[in-house]
Amino acid sequence: MSISANPTLAIAEYVHGGMSYQDLPHEAIANAKLVVLDTIGVMFAGSRHEVGRIITEYVRANCAAGPATVAGAEFQTSAELAALANGVMAHAHDYDGDGHIPTHTLTAALALGGARGASGERLILAYIIGREICSRLMECSGTFHSSAGEGSGPRNRGWHSVGVDGSIGATAASAKILGLDTQAICHAFGIGASLSAGLWANRGSMTKPMHAGNAARNGVLASTLASMGFSADRTIFTASGGFAEAYDLPEGCIASAAEKLRHHLGIAEHGLSFKRYPCVSPAHRYIETMRLLRSRYGLTAEAVASIECTPSKSLRCPYPQTDLESKFSADFSLVATLIDGEVNLHNSTDSFLKRSDVQSLLAKTVYVEKPPGYEANHADGFVRVKTVSGEVYQVDITREKRELTTYDEIQAKFYDCAVPVVGEEQARRIDSLVGELERLKSVSVLTALLRRGAQSSDSVRI
Repeated sequence: MSISANPTLAIAEYVHGGMSYQDLPHEAIANAKLVVLDTIGVMFAGSRHEVGRIITEYVRANCAAGPATVAGAEFQTSAELAALANGVMAHAHDYDGDGHIPTHTLTAALALGGARGASGERLILAYIIGREICSRLMECSGTFHSSAGEGSGPRNRGWHSVGVDGSIGATAASAKILGLDTQAICHAFGIGASLSAGLWANRGSMTKPMHAGNAARNGVLASTLASMGFSADRTIFTASGGFAEAYDLPEGCIASAAEKLRHHLGIAEHGLSFKRYPCVSPAHRYIETMRLLRSRYGLTAEAVASIECTPSKSLRCPYPQTDLESKFSADFSLVATLIDGEVNLHNSTDSFLKRSDVQSLLAKTVYVEKPPGYEANHADGFVRVKTVSGEVYQVDITREKRELTTYDEIQAKFYDCAVPVVGEEQARRIDSLVGELERLKSVSVLTALLRRGAQSSDSVRI
């Protein structure tokens, strides 16, 4: 059967036997391990946020006995509930990398892999397979990442890819952890596709990270039910009333995605993205622009009389009222960077936002439209600062995002996130185990260390 005849089956065959661990190039394995370390770190950071506290209390109150770990908590639960909580926490600060895919696909594989005693090799392979599928789906629904108002794709009709494509990526990774056969994987996709959801309007609220946690839970639930014989449409991606039709994807794009899986391995071929700042990516450009102004002109908060900036369509929360809204705010990005030199976990808080000096500078910040013809000779916009002594400094908004690029940078970010939750000794044990992940007979020795106060005996290799 050709791919175009049943792309769902073709993608299921890819999950089942399209690639073995031995087929993975060194770059893919090394990159996957960086993703694991970074994601565990941002899960810990998310556990300290109010959204992490609430989801942890929800899981505790509905705790199903089980062997899966909730990051930063002292109890264990079912794989499904652990995937939910860890996915929410991984996305809580918008600090996660690799296109948000780890927040659902990796957290699902970690929860299920830890609960089922999957090997490190199996975890790496499961994440890569789920990642590649999710990435290809995001490509074929490319308007997920277009600016609001451009095109007619899923994003512009309100869907959020983290909850939509994420449910499919998490299902694929979970199915690989469980070792499902091709027909069962088709059923799992049918279940996971029906569970997929997430509305873009919820960015800047606790519900945006919920999209990631729900997608992770969907993946665990769909694959587990399919392993027990639960049925669904086996052609769900192209069926009438199915995934592609519901999300208005271009005709033939699912078949194209399935074909690309045969020939390309994105995690090895393309550089991964690891965020330097805990906020949505478009805000990073405003951070870097203010860093440039501070460096070039020696600006200080006390010297600034006013700030003018052009808005970004992706940053929907001007003059934020909460720390989550501040992650989608150009003016907050500028003000926090003017005061502290960057946006970080320490100033991404409600207490920082409510400080009098922060509020004073936000009140001095004004959004202005670009003058006619500006785009013809300039970048996407500008930031203009006027000082109390009368100087006016203006620079174009930079295109630079300064993502983390070296192992040392990613490792330092991990410790910054992990140490406040589990302490330096436990963080070092996690770092060490991730470094030798492919050698672990069971990833449960790693996931056990996600618990707050895990004992030395928890990390004995099995």
